[in-house]
Amino acid sequence: MDASEPLQLRRGADHAATGRLSAWRGEQEVAVFAESPGGAVTLVGRAAPIDPVEVRALLDALTAHVPAGLELVTTDPFVRDVARRYGFAGPLRGPLAPDASGSRDASRDPAGVRDAVQQLLPGIAVGVETNAGPARALLRRAVSGVARTFNLFARPDAQERPTRFSVPERSDLLIESVARCIDTTIEIRRRFGPAAASARRVSFDHADFQLLSGHNAGSADRSSGVIHMNASLASLDGLVTMETLRARRGGGSSAGVPAPYNQIDGTTAHEMWHQMEGAVEARRNMDGIDLRRRLGEALGVETLEQAVNGVRPRSPDAWKAAHARLVAEVSAYGATAPVEATAEMFKLWWCAGGEPSPIVRRFGELVEPLLAAYRD
Repeated sequence: MDASEPLQLRRGADHAATGRLSAWRGEQEVAVFAESPGGAVTLVGRAAPIDPVEVRALLDALTAHVPAGLELVTTDPFVRDVARRYGFAGPLRGPLAPDASGSRDASRDPAGVRDAVQQLLPGIAVGVETNAGPARALLRRAVSGVARTFNLFARPDAQERPTRFSVPERSDLLIESVARCIDTTIEIRRRFGPAAASARRVSFDHADFQLLSGHNAGSADRSSGVIHMNASLASLDGLVTMETLRARRGGGSSAGVPAPYNQIDGTTAHEMWHQMEGAVEARRNMDGIDLRRRLGEALGVETLEQAVNGVRPRSPDAWKAAHARLVAEVSAYGATAPVEATAEMFKLWWCAGGEPSPIVRRFGELVEPLLAAYRD
């Protein structure tokens, strides 16, 4: 992309019907928007990877195009963070609009991050741990693979123990992404109480190679109650690196989630389910077996395991059909293992943006009473 070329917004030939508005730099299309009467502009897609300078150029072009009443609608964490740094403001998952009275950038030191996160989460009290001490800081660095971290903490209510969130201390931290992770974690804990209380800590880190390489967005350690979120999801530079790696090897096979949610919401919900499923099965293993049996029946086989094993060439036709439904109604990743199937189902059920697929709807019908009846 030639940065010397001016950025131009061009209305598509079908603009009257679709509102299509494209951003071009020379002969390269940088982003596609859909504009609506009244000033709302929705980001439909953008070049990947992209840098903050290009996003700022897009924002300048949009504010010139819609000088009054502009509302930017997007779930893109990169674009949302740059927009907030550039003087846009709005609720956690809502449209962003230019705000001349607001701060153009928040401090990324621990206290400043806490204040910015708290502003986005008015219904959740967020604390910060700033006095970790050199010994604990060294231990965190060794375990997490992240040079400097600090802890935020939040709880469902004053009587419950907190969940701690280990956050990289860096100037390009994605504050809204951290806030979304906290919000999703605490709202799941509020909804499901004791069943979700095993989520003791959520850490943005590179604790294993699958996280460092960008293959995994998260992982859950049931035995310790720790959820590992890929640290690349929490920084501008990390997102660019992750997008570059994924562009080279092709996209992932995990299910996307609909607006107003994004990958952070979905990954947090996915990993929270692993913790809850572990707690349920630790209390009574048959509950997990029964859930997988009933999900299998909904797919036309005896168990969810048979649906997963339908990928094998010599599997019965019913297993193959169930496997095809898992891929189509959940995700390719969900069809790799029963534990990933249920985690993907929970993610899609929690982050629903409309009518869920039949198997996800059935999962919700089964899991709500199961979790409601849980007692630790």
